[in-house]
Amino acid sequence: MKLVGFLILAAFLSTAVGQQTPAPKPGTRLELKFGVPGEPPPLKPEPGDNLIVEEGYLVIEHLAEDGSIARYRVERSTRIDPQIEARYEALPNGLIRYTYRVTNGPKAAQVIRDFAVGMVRPDLVSGVEAPEGWWCVGPSLASPGFPSRYTWGRLTDQGGVAPGRSAAGFAFQCPALPGLGRAYLSGHVERRAFPLEKLSPWLLEQYARVMTYLNETVHPLVIAPKIYLYPESTAADVISSVAEELGYAAGLPQFRKDREELLKLREQLASAERAAIPAVSAALKAPGAEGFKRALFDALAFDLEHALRLR
Repeated sequence: MKLVGFLILAAFLSTAVGQQTPAPKPGTRLELKFGVPGEPPPLKPEPGDNLIVEEGYLVIEHLAEDGSIARYRVERSTRIDPQIEARYEALPNGLIRYTYRVTNGPKAAQVIRDFAVGMVRPDLVSGVEAPEGWWCVGPSLASPGFPSRYTWGRLTDQGGVAPGRSAAGFAFQCPALPGLGRAYLSGHVERRAFPLEKLSPWLLEQYARVMTYLNETVHPLVIAPKIYLYPESTAADVISSVAEELGYAAGLPQFRKDREELLKLREQLASAERAAIPAVSAALKAPGAEGFKRALFDALAFDLEHALRLR
């Protein structure tokens, strides 16, 4: 009797299992499906939450425990007035040496605390020098929210470039000819502490979105390493890059009045290439250009002269 009951139970279990999980046919492709979590709902401001972006300041408001509006005015690190002078020279080792002088205008309200030169390959920089009172922070490759750059920082809170003053001696060498780039500078701020723990998640998110590196720095145009030289680089490569720089400059608001001139020079290089270098170089060196236009034209003329040394 026990044997019969066991056989009946075994037959039932094998049938039930077989019905629930049938064996796949030969050649069947099995796919695993995973649940995809839905996106969290967007954060919403709480009553009294407000964030106001002012010139040089950020104003944060939230509802205090007593029902009043608590207000914090946070100074930003952009209350500086930088002007940057760049110089460059070709070295016997094939590298280009760059030197920079940083001036903080007399109308600035903060001391410049750090200075960076944007470039595609800061990891190729060597022979770095810093003015007295500054140190070489080092290279930083591009990452979300941060540009690729080489940075210097002041050594002490008493250092930096005060309003109306200058600092010279920022220098390095690298295998790249000059072109249009960006500098990144920020001012020293004595930030007042405010209770982050009392801010709503929405307000904290808005604060983080505003206080980013690019929002907390001033980034003027500057002559910087742009056209990289490699063992296989040819004159045609440099000429093509100079033509691209002219086209890029033509699209910037700083060169709106010079757009036609820049595009004409670009077309000359694109059509005649090496044969066009003397005429284009003469146009770039011609008197009349001032300010940053002069700096750009001098840099591109330097590049074309270097192109003539290549095959």
